Amino acid sequence: VIKDIPEAAGFYPDSNYFGLGVIFLLITAIPSFLKDRAFIWRMLSKYHIFVIMMIALTWFALSNRVGFGSFIIEYPLPEWLTKAASVFRASNRMFYPVFYTLIFVIITMIIRNLDTKSATLVLLIALIIQITDTSAGWISIRNRLNTKPDSVPLSLFASPIWKDASQKYKKIRWIMPDNNTMHWRDISNYAAFNNLSTDAVYLARIGPNELKSAREKASNAMKNGT
Repeated sequence: VIKDIPEAAGFYPDSNYFGLGVIFLLITAIPSFLKDRAFIWRMLSKYHIFVIMMIALTWFALSNRVGFGSFIIEYPLPEWLTKAASVFRASNRMFYPVFYTLIFVIITMIIRNLDTKSATLVLLIALIIQITDTSAGWISIRNRLNTKPDSVPLSLFASPIWKDASQKYKKIRWIMPDNNTMHWRDISNYAAFNNLSTDAVYLARIGPNELKSAREKASNAMKNGT
């Protein structure tokens, strides 16, 4: 519903978009926040460590490079701090816990301060708005994953020789070692169902030095016939 706002290169603000339904809930809940301030302060005091963690995660998610549309505010950080923080990679993901906490808080305030029928109606309207608004992001994925394949691919391990091999060997290797290799799904499934270990896998992240070492080791094994 809300049109896309062009952003500077390297920014992905859509990953923390609340959705128009939640924005509608937030606006609807403003009177509840004003009315129930005593409850809010009581919860903030009771769970102050949690609140501090949420503030810290928000600060980290904002990072030292903040964008407003195509406008960027950036300030330098010491190299050691940037290197230490890079272990978390995409800083905007640190906002996920805050994101869900805020949604739960908004829903809680509506339920606490409206009668059952009114709260149900408001939440139902918000749900319909949310589904309609966010469908632009997920409906194409749903359609793609919900389609039956035209044909069932022939398994690499259809031959009975592979069943015999699983009784003789303890590992199934991919030469040369790599990440997200061709047929890694078939190989890893075969390994899993036959209690074999394997290096044919798809990992989210890999260490380049470790991969280089594994390739050298595999290359030597091939040369030496081991």
